[in-house]
Amino acid sequence: MRRLVVAILVFAAICCGSALPRQRSGGNSVTVKRKQYSARQLEQLKQAKAGWASTKYQKVELTPLQTAWFKSLGAPAVNKSVSLGKYQGYTAAGSTQCFGPVLTRKEYRQLTREERRRFHNALNKMKCTFPDPASPVSEYDIFVRMHRCGEAPGAHFGAGFLPWHREFLWRFESALRTHDCCVALPYWDTTLDQCLPRPAHSAIWSAEYMGNNDGYVNVGDFARWSVLPECQNIGQCLRRNALQGANYQYVYDAGYAPFAGALREAAAANPTTQTPPSQYLIGDDDIAYVMKKLTYADITMDKDAKFETDHGLVHAFVGGHVAHIECAPSDPVYWLLHAFVDKIWEDFRRKSQMTPRETEYPCTCNGGAAHAPYAPMRPFYPLYNIHGLSNHYTNYYYRYQRSPYKCTADEQCCSEALWCDKAQCRCRAKVRLGGDCTGLPNNACAGTCPGGGRPMCVKSGTCQVCACPSAQPPPPPPPPPPQMPTQMPPYMTPMPRPIPQVPRGRPSYGMIPWYSRYGRGFQGAYATKRLIRK
Repeated sequence: MRRLVVAILVFAAICCGSALPRQRSGGNSVTVKRKQYSARQLEQLKQAKAGWASTKYQKVELTPLQTAWFKSLGAPAVNKSVSLGKYQGYTAAGSTQCFGPVLTRKEYRQLTREERRRFHNALNKMKCTFPDPASPVSEYDIFVRMHRCGEAPGAHFGAGFLPWHREFLWRFESALRTHDCCVALPYWDTTLDQCLPRPAHSAIWSAEYMGNNDGYVNVGDFARWSVLPECQNIGQCLRRNALQGANYQYVYDAGYAPFAGALREAAAANPTTQTPPSQYLIGDDDIAYVMKKLTYADITMDKDAKFETDHGLVHAFVGGHVAHIECAPSDPVYWLLHAFVDKIWEDFRRKSQMTPRETEYPCTCNGGAAHAPYAPMRPFYPLYNIHGLSNHYTNYYYRYQRSPYKCTADEQCCSEALWCDKAQCRCRAKVRLGGDCTGLPNNACAGTCPGGGRPMCVKSGTCQVCACPSAQPPPPPPPPPPQMPTQMPPYMTPMPRPIPQVPRGRPSYGMIPWYSRYGRGFQGAYATKRLIRK
């Protein structure tokens, strides 16, 4: 009877949810603007799906030492899944070694300087650590190679997209924490950059943060990062080609960079401003659209491809290596973006999902057999796709800090790279030096001037340091005038010498200086010496 009541309630919730987007509750209702994809973009999506299953990057070669290292990151998860069985729908995930309390994943720009330094150092240590000394493939590069269809057929274009990447992120975070136990993966909230005149000019693309985004990465902690040989056709080193209007140049590959061609066409159609449309980043409207759904199937490609497609647009927006699925993890930005996607999914699970979070999984399998609920989650076998729905991840391993949102002052955004838009009471991303700040106040510019103060948004609409009132350092103060001493130094002060008291009878010299025994100073000593000679 109880099961029947639960089934009726779930059916009613689903029916109400299907009608929810069409209802309007008056003036306080939130209007959700859904992105409309053109026929060309949908065709490119099909090409990308076909390219994912192609044989371009199928061969993955790992040595026994590299395979053992990768499997060790999830050994407890493997043992737990075997003991529970594949029909339990629950598993512990990842490694528990070297870990203490649950760490918090923050928005990347809200990390302190020390936290950001440790995170960057852990990434570089993974890039320079080799599980097999005889192989040039580092710990970091192993994760890049595991992000291929040959090893992970259920990672994209289906219901397994979210659970597979949750396990993938957790194992990568486990590897980071073997180098620094206090490091947690941050996330990149793209809604903070969405309303900038040019999102590609955000302060996140500066040397202090993720480095430049206009070609080869040559500034910051990830400058001149090497890439795997199979990814060097995109660039010999780490490369980004963020969208910058009609000047955007990108080698379009329909099989591995969905929507890149459509982005270029949209930018060329707007040559006056050369500003990329803000819809290419995940925005507030896109998140609100996800939160309107009620079941897990509603946000997967089995019923609605929007969520996964929106994340793909951000890949194409950054460009370079991260725009190619097979080489996307080569760029550290990949981990920040997917942590944000995972956060949106977790917020949906906690706030909107009406069905059981750990067992509701679509069975239509529009993505193919690799996306079935009990298909092996390769390369994390014997985990299954449905195991990625477990609450164990966010209950015992990590949690997400709320993204900076409401504010009335810059200090409430808790970051040097964020400013408070008081007109909307909303935290926004700052503009890097030399970036487009048209229509923004001076506090929207990031950085500091050489002589102190803050950069300003000049009339030309760019953030510059030359406009600072204190750009030039002040002249040094004049030296103080010499002062005459009011007292003599101690070594020049005359010291009175005591007059020796000669007792009656036989004299006792004691500790009296020899030159003072029979008089004062050297005269007494000289007179005594003359008497002795006589």
